[in-house]
Amino acid sequence: MKQELQKFAQQLALWTELTIENGRTPFRRVDLCPTIYTDQGILHPPLVFWINRQSMMAGGILLLPEQDLEMELKNGCSCCDALGLKHFVTWEIDRVRIWQVCDGAAQQHQQFELVDTDHPDAFRHLLGDVLEELKLLAVIGLIRNDQLSAHYLHNLFQTTLELAQPALTNSYRSQRAEKEIVSRKDADQLAQEANRLLLLQLLSLAWHQQLPSAILPEKLERAIQLSLPQLPGPLEKTLSVTVSVSPPELPNEAAVCFHHLLLRLQQLSWRQDEHRAAESIYLLINSWKKNHSELPGQILLYPESPCVGPQAELIISDSPSLLAAIRLSEDLQQKKPLMLLLGNLFQFSDLDRRELEIYGTLNHSRLLSKEERQQYTALLRTSWPNRRFRIGGDKPLWFWELIHLLGLSRRQRLLILTLPLQAILTSVRDPFWQLVWESYSIRQVRALADDLISLQLSPEAKQDAPVSICRKGEHRSFLPSGDLPRFRNQLLLTLLLPPEIYQLFDDKLTWPDLEKLTCAAEIGLGVYLQSRLSQKFEQILGLNLTNLSAEEHQQELQSFPQPDQLLLQELGRSPDKDPDQFLAELLASPELATFELPKEQKKNKDLSLQRPDKNLREELVQELRKTGIPNFPEQYLYFLDQADTTTYRLTPPLEIKSELLGEIELEDAAGRKFLVYGEELANTLLLCSALGKTEVELPADRQHLALLQKQYGKDLKLLHKQLSSLCHSRLQNPKAAEKMANKVWKQLNLPKPRLLYQLR
Repeated sequence: MKQELQKFAQQLALWTELTIENGRTPFRRVDLCPTIYTDQGILHPPLVFWINRQSMMAGGILLLPEQDLEMELKNGCSCCDALGLKHFVTWEIDRVRIWQVCDGAAQQHQQFELVDTDHPDAFRHLLGDVLEELKLLAVIGLIRNDQLSAHYLHNLFQTTLELAQPALTNSYRSQRAEKEIVSRKDADQLAQEANRLLLLQLLSLAWHQQLPSAILPEKLERAIQLSLPQLPGPLEKTLSVTVSVSPPELPNEAAVCFHHLLLRLQQLSWRQDEHRAAESIYLLINSWKKNHSELPGQILLYPESPCVGPQAELIISDSPSLLAAIRLSEDLQQKKPLMLLLGNLFQFSDLDRRELEIYGTLNHSRLLSKEERQQYTALLRTSWPNRRFRIGGDKPLWFWELIHLLGLSRRQRLLILTLPLQAILTSVRDPFWQLVWESYSIRQVRALADDLISLQLSPEAKQDAPVSICRKGEHRSFLPSGDLPRFRNQLLLTLLLPPEIYQLFDDKLTWPDLEKLTCAAEIGLGVYLQSRLSQKFEQILGLNLTNLSAEEHQQELQSFPQPDQLLLQELGRSPDKDPDQFLAELLASPELATFELPKEQKKNKDLSLQRPDKNLREELVQELRKTGIPNFPEQYLYFLDQADTTTYRLTPPLEIKSELLGEIELEDAAGRKFLVYGEELANTLLLCSALGKTEVELPADRQHLALLQKQYGKDLKLLHKQLSSLCHSRLQNPKAAEKMANKVWKQLNLPKPRLLYQLR
């Protein structure tokens, strides 16, 4: 949508909200460009007027045609089908029209002329007239329940997921604050998994009619757990898993959303039309796929889509909701159940099937803990019994899984793996290249988006067939060298070089042979290595030839492309010339003199690690102040009954100077010394100093002092727990949440968190 139309839609939405606030319309909400799932795919109509969004009761749709009215009418019909309407509005340049949908086609129902378009109030009044007409159409145009489409039901499911997600995300984030050891799994991802899994559980139970007739929202989670065993065996087993070892309780807000969905499905007699009900589930599951084709291969590893091909036999995934979607699809179609395994690849030490195709995505980027590295190193001995690996802590999980998979798959027919580009950018001394060279042959490499590649391997030790390379719609190939370093460089340059440079390999650049260079050629080689072309090759191959020893330098040059000896001699005869210009002339390639080397790209920072909103800290401070910040020691003296007290005046900070036989000497910033007896009084004075107190009244009794500290410590721990929960619920990244909690705590001038556990 053009920016002008977007601003106009925002203005119409604002006027509609004002009309809703005045209470003169049945509409209770207006959405700007919402996501609607239709028979054409996802559409975003400019405005949707809602009577009850949670129940998917829409009152009207407003479209803003740019040029192609026919396309907009088609979109309007699709949106009506998806929202259970018979009418929609087109706001055109010279008029506004209301259309009725009849037999899938749009017919004009009413027209409003645009007059006095120079005055904004004319548009506002016209919108009011349109809304008045839509009030009547929303009632008389009501579609019967049995005529609602599967797309309507699909949007009802999606709305439930959308409304339940915030509460689940908040719950999983807040749970991190309660655990001593923070889970390495992303809380937002776990919340999304839990949301989808819960919806699939409800739909499965509703399909098999195994839910109790009456359920309260607060009893929904328990009712599901008790009802799941009534499902068919394979479906029950897959749906009964949890997304984490100890998931939090279902938040009440999310329970209300899913309970409302059940009531709405009962109102709509969802199960009565089995074909429509099944189709609505298929649409939901298909909306989660990331590509438009079924996944090939008999063994699927971490598929990103629940839509698998008919040849699939075994699926390994760490996504409970994806496996649940696959199992539910099988159940609806009454297919033979596949073997579904939940977990990561290291939980399975053997693939007992042989001569099959494996299709997988290995892209888990998290780094492993020391304990995990030790565990996985031991498990690598099951896949490579005769090898021992030393893999550093900088290698992500996908690298470990790749090495493990290469050992498990040596008896399979074909591997097609989606991997980070970094997999092939590693050194030839890296375990990946060594294992591939010894046990596999690379057939094809395809460049994908987001720095990913598709790598096709066959378990053949001899690499003699041409290697196919696909990049940005261009197909290339090369005959592989029998030398691993040169083969790696061939593959990387063929995959990553732009066309204008890659074409030089046709007849102008060669790979070094055993022929000894002449003196002039040696000089020319030095000139060539100073050129931008050579630096481009170094950049792609991960080399820095200037920092290598003489022996290493000579070894790397054996696998480094260069002009032939005659051209090197020409370069050597004029060493003072500009190497880029001279090389461009010799190779008849003018672009070599002008192309710029790409600057080293900075790694994209994780958005969850970026600095939080500056206002967030103040919001959290105000939140805690509303709760109440304990005032020590004044607030706690009220717990004591007529206790004798002593007044102390001090200049913070206070520090311990000496301690002997229970007698403790303290000194403040002004040099004033305090000789006290007992650690209770000393600790209390130190605590008051840390809080910035300059004059305090403290009880003389040691037991009273211990009681004050104990009660204050208890209150501080509760406050810190509340703060930690608030920070984790607001911030996706756990480290950022902990950092924010520490900043807020410091701003409130409260004792450091580590001191809380010293207050007994």
